Amino acid sequence: MGRSVFLCFLGTGNYMECRYKYSREGEEKISDAAVYAQCAIAELMGAEWTDAYVFTTKAAYAKHFEKLNACWPRPGVKLEPVEIPDGKGEAEIWSIFEIILGKLQNGDEVWLDITHGFRSLPFIAGSLIQYAKIINNIDVKAILYGAYEAKAPLEGGAGIAPIFDMSAFSTILDWSSAANNFIHFGYGTQIKALTDKSIVPILKETSGKDKTAASLNKLSKNLNSLCLELRTCRGGKLIKGSSSANVLEAIDSLQKDNGVIPALNPLFAKIRESVASMEQSPNDVRNMLTSVQWCLDKHLIQEGLTLLDEGVISYFMGGRYNEYGLRDYVSAYMAQYGDKAVHYDDSRFRKKFGD
Repeated sequence: MGRSVFLCFLGTGNYMECRYKYSREGEEKISDAAVYAQCAIAELMGAEWTDAYVFTTKAAYAKHFEKLNACWPRPGVKLEPVEIPDGKGEAEIWSIFEIILGKLQNGDEVWLDITHGFRSLPFIAGSLIQYAKIINNIDVKAILYGAYEAKAPLEGGAGIAPIFDMSAFSTILDWSSAANNFIHFGYGTQIKALTDKSIVPILKETSGKDKTAASLNKLSKNLNSLCLELRTCRGGKLIKGSSSANVLEAIDSLQKDNGVIPALNPLFAKIRESVASMEQSPNDVRNMLTSVQWCLDKHLIQEGLTLLDEGVISYFMGGRYNEYGLRDYVSAYMAQYGDKAVHYDDSRFRKKFGD
């Protein structure tokens, strides 16, 4: 198991004292008064961090680090300062990227605070987080922002500012990548991996009663099944058409309720459009033929050719497409079709299977 790591930044601003409020799953916690959001976050988060890094320029270190370290509420976890350049120029920006990435290890759980520091840092950190998900297989637990500017006044105090969890925006990027893999390349594994990681635990906790989680799970399982049916040319499954029907049904259900991030709805619509383009109908042999163009559009040439070959045979067999002896005869007959068709003796075919 990887480490549990807290990452944050320190700038040169004149930070003011306030209390911070963090709400999650109906539970609200309020910190003690703090000048630095990092200290409030460390107080409010229940995670058992093993490492904590604060990325700071020389000027920010000189101005703030001693006071930040003095208020740090976790004596068992050292707040380690890591020097970064000011970010004046492209070379320094890339240097910041590499320095932060260098502090991550494979399998880390990451908590990221983007409250303080230059305004370019959240963008750099957000891009790095997505990159590190692939390179270091990290798990993003939270992306936190202490919104001092949104503080509510408090009588006799400095006010209470909310802490926003911005990790939903990282989730959107994950889903965008996964949806793109399906829409353009015909892969459903990434979507299934996302739901297995985040949705299956919810279903276990709620005994399957969470409607949105159930719909997402249904979508991912059937989308992955449909992709496997197409890639392995499972004609019988495609003719039945249950996987595609379940995908469309799950997406329709998700678009009716309000349980998902609204920005994901256009992605679901794109996935629906891609599946619907196959024009699949229940128990229809033509499903194999309508899937051919879908495969070709995603550069699945071999799969498309195989479905075309098998689909044409199934089409001429009608409701008897599962009779393998008949398939052999139809395949042999079609192999002779063309210039040699008039010379092909189909008497055995007719005698065995009829007209």
